[in-house]
Amino acid sequence: MRRIFTLTKYDYLQRVRSYRFLIIFCASLAFAYTLIPAPGDTYSTVRIGEYLGNYNSAWIGYVTAIMASTFVSLIGYYLINNSVKVDQDTKVGQIVAATRISNFRYLLAKFLGNFLILLTIVILIFLVGIVLFFMYGSGYPFQITEFLTAYILIPIPTIVLISALAVVLEVFLAGRSALQNVAYFFLFAIMLVQGSRLAVNVDPFGVGFPTSEMESQVAKITTDSKKQQLNIGFIIGQKPIEKRFDFNGVPVSPLYITFRLLWPLFGILLIYVASRFFHRFEVKERLVVLKKTKSEPSESEKSLSEDLDLTSIPKLQKSMSIFPVFKTELLMMIRRGNRWLWGLNIIGMVLLAVLPLEAAHKIVLPILWFLQVHRWADLVTKEKNHQMHFFIFSSFKPAERLLTAQWLAAVALAIGLVLPLIIRYLVLGQWLLVVSILIGAVFIILVSSFIGILTGGKRLFEVLFFFTTYMNVNGLPYTDYYGSINNSHNYLFLMFGLTFVLALSSFLLRRFELKKV
Repeated sequence: MRRIFTLTKYDYLQRVRSYRFLIIFCASLAFAYTLIPAPGDTYSTVRIGEYLGNYNSAWIGYVTAIMASTFVSLIGYYLINNSVKVDQDTKVGQIVAATRISNFRYLLAKFLGNFLILLTIVILIFLVGIVLFFMYGSGYPFQITEFLTAYILIPIPTIVLISALAVVLEVFLAGRSALQNVAYFFLFAIMLVQGSRLAVNVDPFGVGFPTSEMESQVAKITTDSKKQQLNIGFIIGQKPIEKRFDFNGVPVSPLYITFRLLWPLFGILLIYVASRFFHRFEVKERLVVLKKTKSEPSESEKSLSEDLDLTSIPKLQKSMSIFPVFKTELLMMIRRGNRWLWGLNIIGMVLLAVLPLEAAHKIVLPILWFLQVHRWADLVTKEKNHQMHFFIFSSFKPAERLLTAQWLAAVALAIGLVLPLIIRYLVLGQWLLVVSILIGAVFIILVSSFIGILTGGKRLFEVLFFFTTYMNVNGLPYTDYYGSINNSHNYLFLMFGLTFVLALSSFLLRRFELKKV
């Protein structure tokens, strides 16, 4: 147990002290503040038909817990899915592999570290929920048990499962970060869709039983024979919701509690199974490569080197053009990742060509661009990851030439993927939508560039890109950066201004970074 505690403490402190976690922490704080609309606001996060709960302890506690379970599951994985890889890159894993700690105990320590990271965010949302009660819940007594019951039953078992899934995917898909990201994206979507179709007690996010109680309590006070439909998410309205009801909390259900306990046990079982296949930082392949490189050259190789005429080799031609760098960056992005990912890309391009325009623009396009997250996340940081930045930054005009080539290559890839949709809009003469897509492609690439240079890593962009894609698929207008919902001239000018600011900021940050090298 002492070894597990030490590894867990090291893993937790290492990530909490990072600049990336600080940004996610602040973003979670801002998100938690929006979970309960202020009196008079025209949006809602949890609503039952035309009814909204009065701001008592039960309503605020369960609403924030429901949203925390979904939100932390949405972005939490991309915050914790590299714990084993970090140990491998820093060579800590090789030291751990030389100790007596078993695979299961090591993975259990990684799982506990992941859980503590997500628990920190959940506790933050919990505390903000209490603050919101005292801000908005005038006239109702404060009942801490409602908050504690909601958070213990809903988000905490969920983050245990997510923490375990992060470790399991790292074990079975070791060295394939792109595949891990895509796999979790579809796994999350399956759990979200299928969880709503399962029995209310079986839902892995834990929101089925509480929301069914909300619906039943509204059904008792309404005279409308039509069932009041539950809506979860940021729903924008034209005016504040006037119909209110007193939510009395959720009764204790032994069956619901049992299933909430089974999900964490299932996650630990997955970790145990994964421990039987854990590579334990095996480096045999690398040793074989080193052995081959040190072997003596063959007779044919010797004769070839002796017959080689150095005068026949063409002289090196200097070129300060940006085109060779652009070509190299584009080829690196195209060749990166598994080939089957390009199969998904081709399917996405076909769907853009055959589906109705609205579905293609609102749903297929953001998902197709998200599949490129592994290509764009380290667009401007891969040089540091491979310890090549000192050499690269000494090239001719690294900011003006290299950074611009990286931008152009990534934008060219983004536009090429959605070219079928652009052609359809051009045929229909909808130039405004075409310009919106083009600006959206430039915008998302510059967001990757800005975050990569600012943080020096790719994790924050992966988290934000996943969160943004999910919101776009669900039709949230505030994250629409490619004109599927907002396609007016004013919004287009706004996106153009934001794109220009991001480009200028990225350029200045890179220039500042070069001065420190």
